[in-house]
Amino acid sequence: MNDTSTILCSGIALGVYTPALLFKKNIENEHKTADIVALESLFSIEKQEQLQRNKILFHQNFKLAKLAHRLPPAMSQHYDKQKADHLIEKWLDEKRSHFTVFSGFWIPLLEDYIAKSGREDIAVECIHMDAGLSPSWKPYAKSCDIYHNIWLWGDECIKTIPAGSDFEILAYEQRENRLIVHGGGWGMGNFKEKVSCLANCEYELDIVKYEMVEEDESDIAYYRIDPAWVPWESYEFPPMLYGKGSNLSKMDARNYHNMLEISRRCKGIVSKPGGATLLDSILSATPLIMLEPLGEHEQRNAEIWKKYGFGISVEEWEKSHFSHSILSELHNNLLEYQEKIKPIQEGMNNVTTKNIQKTR
Repeated sequence: MNDTSTILCSGIALGVYTPALLFKKNIENEHKTADIVALESLFSIEKQEQLQRNKILFHQNFKLAKLAHRLPPAMSQHYDKQKADHLIEKWLDEKRSHFTVFSGFWIPLLEDYIAKSGREDIAVECIHMDAGLSPSWKPYAKSCDIYHNIWLWGDECIKTIPAGSDFEILAYEQRENRLIVHGGGWGMGNFKEKVSCLANCEYELDIVKYEMVEEDESDIAYYRIDPAWVPWESYEFPPMLYGKGSNLSKMDARNYHNMLEISRRCKGIVSKPGGATLLDSILSATPLIMLEPLGEHEQRNAEIWKKYGFGISVEEWEKSHFSHSILSELHNNLLEYQEKIKPIQEGMNNVTTKNIQKTR
């Protein structure tokens, strides 16, 4: 039996890619071996290029993005068969036995591997980064019932992927009077529309931009993921650029992602309630000022964050005249909850195919 932890994620969806890399760091910090694979690495070059074009389209048109999320693609049509077969053969040769899955689109390939292996000692854990079924998990909800499903954001408790021993929550009074404004990994949502109303909130705005063609405001600093970076070619946290106008410099690499470092230094995160953004919020104890959610799964995320007192909708915050005390209260709620958080590893119990056969 191979003790390597095989982590399966998606490179185009940073909402699972970044948490998967963070999880890999956790495994390696325990002096264990971990291997990570992004789904898109199995696609043909043509399909990979189409994904990048879709990313730009969804950034430009949120309505189109919401429609696409209601109609998730059949990923098997995107695979390069030779690449997929080679990966399964590699797993068979190495007798891989422990899989942590961050994207449901991996399930058909994983089931193919389990069937070909004929073994009963394969453990499968499905990590849900949203409080509801996201588009990648929804088509395989019934299939995944036989695996061990771990939900980070629950009504009874919250689990996280720790950021590591070198990460510390910054005291709220020591933070800069700034907000980070973004649209998640794909830059989706109405965050650009809200920038004008946030100009009256007495906070400086740091904005994540996604296209160089976007008009630059010389007095507003912004961040951007390095456009030369390809997630499924170099498995690293997204390299971030920062500056004003066209004068951008690269941020230093850390043992955790730069967006978490940015969140740690700000008074609030303005974004749609995606799963990875919730993770940044809870790890850094930074209030989430929520924009319009993308789909039912993010709507459920928003409900959970409001229930715990960790976030507020941007409309509600605007009605309060951008109250400083509200953000401070949300931060205190996040801070007080830190002792109740359970690391994701505590919920893993290595459900194997032997258990699966009994369940069936």
